[in-house]
Amino acid sequence: MGRVIYPHDKGGVHQTCLMQAHAALGIPLHLTDGTGRVWGQWVIKEVEQASTLFEADGTPRRVEFRIVFARFDEGLLSRLRRAVAG
Repeated sequence: MGRVIYPHDKGGVHQTCLMQAHAALGIPLHLTDGTGRVWGQWVIKEVEQASTLFEADGTPRRVEFRIVFARFDEGLLSRLRRAVAG
């Protein structure tokens, strides 16, 4: 798949659920890489996940995921603000 989260180390098991919620709502997010470079605003288009290595209670110890981003259209945000302002 791609990226891996170990929920017991940091962030918990709901990290990919939050990503999926952002994708469903189309919320723009600031994308910054590991070196601190800011890439601007992006939206999450899709998140796929697969959980493995489960605890006795069913909690996954390893979550592998794939995430697809698209650059956020700042022009669209401006048009929406004008439409709402009337």
